[in-house]
Amino acid sequence: MKKYSKKQLEQPFEYLRRKKGELFEPEIIANWYKARAFVLNEFRNIAFLPDNTNHFHPIVMVDDDCGLMLSVARKLALYAHFLNYNENSHDIKGRNRTCITLVTSDPNILEKMQEEEYLCNLPKYCCLSFYDDKPKNTDSYVDIEIEIVKDCPDLSADYEFLITADKVRAFCDSKDSEDIYFIDTRRAVWTERIYNLGAGIDNLPYEDIHNIERYAMALDIFQFREMKKKMTALIPENLSQNKVKEHLSSLFCSDCFDSRFQAIEQFCSNKQAMQIDRWKPFHDALCMSEHARWVTEKLIMGYRPLSEEERLYEECLFDNEKIQYRKQLKNNPDDLVHIDICSLADLYRIDPDSLKYDSFLMLSIPTIIRNG
Repeated sequence: MKKYSKKQLEQPFEYLRRKKGELFEPEIIANWYKARAFVLNEFRNIAFLPDNTNHFHPIVMVDDDCGLMLSVARKLALYAHFLNYNENSHDIKGRNRTCITLVTSDPNILEKMQEEEYLCNLPKYCCLSFYDDKPKNTDSYVDIEIEIVKDCPDLSADYEFLITADKVRAFCDSKDSEDIYFIDTRRAVWTERIYNLGAGIDNLPYEDIHNIERYAMALDIFQFREMKKKMTALIPENLSQNKVKEHLSSLFCSDCFDSRFQAIEQFCSNKQAMQIDRWKPFHDALCMSEHARWVTEKLIMGYRPLSEEERLYEECLFDNEKIQYRKQLKNNPDDLVHIDICSLADLYRIDPDSLKYDSFLMLSIPTIIRNG
């Protein structure tokens, strides 16, 4: 019997504001809730193991309802991050990126999709194909690819799915409003509490950073201290927008737990092994997938990577100066910049501390799912 059986229903998207501080229009916020509910339900069974060469390919009919369907594309990009993504593949197709195809005849679609309520900075850094133009950013470290076409392609390959506004509306009409516009935030709150572990993770050495045995004590602290605390709201009142986005990051992260759990628990051949042993062979792939998910999320939420000049300057700093410069970039409301928006290979060099939290996050998934 689950210890935590009562849902905690919240409406966290209401706390987001535009870059200049204005409220988002109610229709935009409603579309975010609709898109999230639809995507999590419709694609809950999509999962890949690291050796799978397929990729997820949703095809979104944008002209049916531009606002709603761009919100669907936004949620697809936040959600569709799988264990078979391989940023180290020299073959671009071998990276197994999720490809989101937008079908539209709107000549201004690029401008619309880069509005802050939709994909924001993602199209600037991911692999992007615009009608018949040559693809841009083909060597991007982002695991989402966007393709814009005028005519709907034939659905001939595995894991291709056509999404229309009628399909999204029909799904939403079949559900109670509570199921659409309220979110059970328990998993997200527990995910947020992982960052309260402090020394339990911070004191772990950088060497062999994905050695799961090293996280045994931190997992005990998380399970028997943090998860036993009284449930609290995901987003407390009167937070800055940067803090709101940090808390929402835990929601977007926890939305992906089920597909990752399913990939390992349902498709793993070693059914008799203990759960931790079943997960061990896939730990590196889980961590790569989580970093890729986080990068996409940050781009959608308005952050960008450091420019070449900023990175060169940052690399010349030491100790507290480096820490303060990174904070200054991350907390500038007019231009959000994050040092960790980079490839996983670069992250090992510039910010290995963050890798320890990615690693622990992935190990905590079974515990969080069991309780919520």
